[in-house]
Amino acid sequence: MIEKNILLISECPKIKSNYVNSLPPIGILTLASFLESKGAKVDVIDYNVEKRKPVNYKKYDLIGFSAYCSNIENTLKQAKWIKETTNAAIIVGGPHCMANPLLYIKKPFIDAAIIGEAEYTLYEYLTKKDKSEIKGLYIRKDNKPFFTGNREYIKDLDQLPFPALEKVDIKHYNVPLKKAKPISNIMTSRGCPFQCIFCFHSLGTQFRARSPKNVVDEIEWQINKFGVKEICIFDDNFALDAKRAEKIADLIIERGLKIKLQFTNGIRVDNITKELLFKLKKAGIWLVGVAPESGNQDSLIKMKKGVSLDKIKQVVKWCKELGIITHSYFMMGFPWETKQHLINTINFAEKLDTDITQFTRVMPFPGTELYKMMELKLDTESKNDQGLFYGSIQHKVANLTEKEVHKYIKIGYRKTFIKPKKIFKLLITLNLVDFFKLCLYAITSESV
Repeated sequence: MIEKNILLISECPKIKSNYVNSLPPIGILTLASFLESKGAKVDVIDYNVEKRKPVNYKKYDLIGFSAYCSNIENTLKQAKWIKETTNAAIIVGGPHCMANPLLYIKKPFIDAAIIGEAEYTLYEYLTKKDKSEIKGLYIRKDNKPFFTGNREYIKDLDQLPFPALEKVDIKHYNVPLKKAKPISNIMTSRGCPFQCIFCFHSLGTQFRARSPKNVVDEIEWQINKFGVKEICIFDDNFALDAKRAEKIADLIIERGLKIKLQFTNGIRVDNITKELLFKLKKAGIWLVGVAPESGNQDSLIKMKKGVSLDKIKQVVKWCKELGIITHSYFMMGFPWETKQHLINTINFAEKLDTDITQFTRVMPFPGTELYKMMELKLDTESKNDQGLFYGSIQHKVANLTEKEVHKYIKIGYRKTFIKPKKIFKLLITLNLVDFFKLCLYAITSESV
């Protein structure tokens, strides 16, 4: 058992208005509950929803940050300031840290950067004297970055305690696309075996799933203990095991749980059947996201997506027949794309006719095959926040300029969204405040 005081921080983007969604930081909340199960005392601050107030950083033995592409600037700024005022160890983890660990470990005010799942890595950091023996860490050795080696991923996810939701105020979280509040989230599996070239697999390529009972136990716990009325499922690949997905739906139905559910992060269509969708709807699913990424089958092959446009059309058709709201995701600006590719994507999106269509620019993340394909040099110095809806395109797109790519993104939104029938459906699906928040965001982000 460890008797240490830990603070885990989720910093907000420098410009909060670039984001409209806020959900509990499920990663650090799971880490908090795990460390407390080992005897530590853990506090959590989520600056995405909390106001800044004085904090006694000196009482903590270790302070950890979760870094995303959207909160790089504030994470580094806050870590530097805390290191100047305390003797606490400063550790950074999270998706962006895993993609570009040298950016963080090269900073003298950061003691270690975590690669992979953080639960056992951080526990060992608190209990072992020789940090170089701890797998899954970037540390400094002889004043140079040193990687201790990859750690095996956790195979039995049921052993992990439920996330420490009591450490945040669930009522502060919100997403415009919802049916009910309070709203929360859940991750029922980790890892994805597919090889999409734009994904850096922050949770690994080995699919590991929680048991259906464990998942539904947490859903019931969130409902009963925190009054949660809607949950966003954040898996990379919820339906990889279709029988497990069906069993989760069955248990929710059997227990009579009253909950709205949505696949905010999208769902792969490979193993989806109409029967599974029917059960999921009965269990509470009202929104399903699908990610064609492109309207060109040759592009899907090049990006190793592993799905066909025909299967995507079939799943969207089934959702419509079952009365499930659909949300599609597209990316524009792959290095091989021409003007015709972008036009084809817009035309496909228009024919697919999901209730909500999202177009974003392609972002090559360090550590991905796409990043290597573009022969981009790893930038371990830049500390600017990045986002799918703002910022510059950092790579060459066939014979298209950055301005042209953004022009087609706007055309895509106008052709798929600005239609009286679609606007009316969204108005009756969402509440008025959320609908206008979405519209305002579309205008301020210059998407339309």
